[in-house]
Amino acid sequence: MGGLFVVNLGCKVNRVESDSILAMARSADWVADDMSDASSIVINTCTVTGEAQKKTRKAIRQALRANENAQVIATGCAAAIDADELRALDPRVVIVPKLQLEDYVAALVARDSEPADRARSAAKGADDVDVRFRASDSDLPAQDGALAFQLRVGERFHTRVGIKVQDGCAHACTYCIVHTARGPVWSKPSREVVDEARRYVAAGVHELVFAGINLGSYRDGDSGIADLVRSVLDATNAFDDRGIPLMRVRLSSIEPCDIDDSFIDLLASSKGRVCRHLHIPVQSGSSKILREMARPYDADRFLDLVMRLRARVPEISISTDIIVGFPGESDDDFAQTLDLARTCAFSKIHVFPYSKRKGTPAAKRTDQIDADTKRRRAEALRALSDELRHQDANRRIGAEELVVVERKGRGLTESYHEVRVDPKVPVGSMVRARLQLGSCVVLCAYLGNAMSRVSKGMDDMDIQFNYEYREEDLSVFPLSDLARFVLEHEDCPAHTEVSISFVDNDRIAELNEQYRGIVGPTDVLSFECDGAFDDAGFSEFEPEEDAVFELGDIIIAPDIAEGQCGEYGNTFEQELSLLLTHGLLHLCGYDHMVDEEAEIMEAREKELLSEWFHTEFKR
Repeated sequence: MGGLFVVNLGCKVNRVESDSILAMARSADWVADDMSDASSIVINTCTVTGEAQKKTRKAIRQALRANENAQVIATGCAAAIDADELRALDPRVVIVPKLQLEDYVAALVARDSEPADRARSAAKGADDVDVRFRASDSDLPAQDGALAFQLRVGERFHTRVGIKVQDGCAHACTYCIVHTARGPVWSKPSREVVDEARRYVAAGVHELVFAGINLGSYRDGDSGIADLVRSVLDATNAFDDRGIPLMRVRLSSIEPCDIDDSFIDLLASSKGRVCRHLHIPVQSGSSKILREMARPYDADRFLDLVMRLRARVPEISISTDIIVGFPGESDDDFAQTLDLARTCAFSKIHVFPYSKRKGTPAAKRTDQIDADTKRRRAEALRALSDELRHQDANRRIGAEELVVVERKGRGLTESYHEVRVDPKVPVGSMVRARLQLGSCVVLCAYLGNAMSRVSKGMDDMDIQFNYEYREEDLSVFPLSDLARFVLEHEDCPAHTEVSISFVDNDRIAELNEQYRGIVGPTDVLSFECDGAFDDAGFSEFEPEEDAVFELGDIIIAPDIAEGQCGEYGNTFEQELSLLLTHGLLHLCGYDHMVDEEAEIMEAREKELLSEWFHTEFKR
């Protein structure tokens, strides 16, 4: 018992910070394998939108429920903006500013490294650490030099390692509050970045991901982000006997106004040592909306940048972020966004329905867009994103790219496509692969003479069906395939595990009363596993080798499903499919307790089931 458990919400910068804290605790052998066993739980919070703020509160509440004795340490952006609100959730919630977190955790490590009986007592808040401690009110011990920097490699960490080279933002986009939460712009000295890169290369890391809140604003004297990347490439300029570089650099995200000719020249000349994939947030294709967002460019300038990049770097893959339903966004504004996305031929679009963030200028506007319009626009843009991603994969047929093997049998290409590789290739290695399209976005990787096919179907997912009732009737339906289809479309990890049980009305009534306090049967129940609550989405979830992400359990009453067929004119299979999809989406973070969220969830159910059954799903 005891040790630190870390929950990360939000961006790649948060991920680097969370992993750094975890590495520090691991060096002192002070890491808990499960939240329920931890003496301290760190929640690294996000506050980029109102929805992110809700997810932060949910994560803290679930940590409090999962462990009745642990101190819950809230840090990060939400803790910086809404400290009093989070502190009020429970006396065990401690607010620790990000800059003080390492010192605070070092103090906890020192405390719990003392004799076991004292450590156990302290973990319960009964000894020498007050659970009401506020980092800003106490004199913390200086951080032990042995804990100051630890490599984030091996068990518990990703094969592609992030380095935070920049923090803070000088912009003030009208929908965003991160510039307030993160504070002034800061850049890590280039000599420290180069030294860290050398250490990771020596440790066998083949891809470093430079992360920052506004990465392009990096400055070390007169040196910018392109100069920093060149310095790292020069310091790690080595190749193995196959002619493959020992390390490549990827930029996590860069603003369009920060990409200059010097950076484009570097990208064009690096021969893949700087990944020819850029994530460039555009946010809207309407110049009017961009002005109202206070973005420092218009649609024409963004399009010109993309054309320049494609002319100089034909192999480039460009992904982006787009907000739909920003206040005042007209149908014509949205049509301009679709047109720009098609012209830019993005390889992936991260679609964000606008969510009001208290304290931002956009949240005060009276011309907010209704939930249904935002939903429809998000659906249309996601459909276009799928189409464009398919096209980007198509054009790479026959191309050779370097692939970093992230987990057994799976790797990431330079262009940011996941491919399957020969399972015999060691995790963490980098190989050259020839890409080939099978169907949909299915890719193949040729490793030497061996070809390994990739199926977009999530073969590694463990979908466990327990037919306690009516197995003969139910097992004929392709429900396992449907479950994989839904989880794949929700970007769940490939190693996801979910259990689905079919029970009679008496049994589900018993469970409904036991867990929800409601008398009588219901059609479906879902139960999250501990830890399965990263509501920011699964797109940032990168499991360790052979790790299993336990999503939860779904209980379905087929008799009730059958009774509902006549009401909506659906078949028995369609009603079962709806209940299964509803349960899976609930485990993936959707909710239906608030009208607006219920509309979003119902729309997603209809969208998925219409695609599954190849006809409009009615409900």
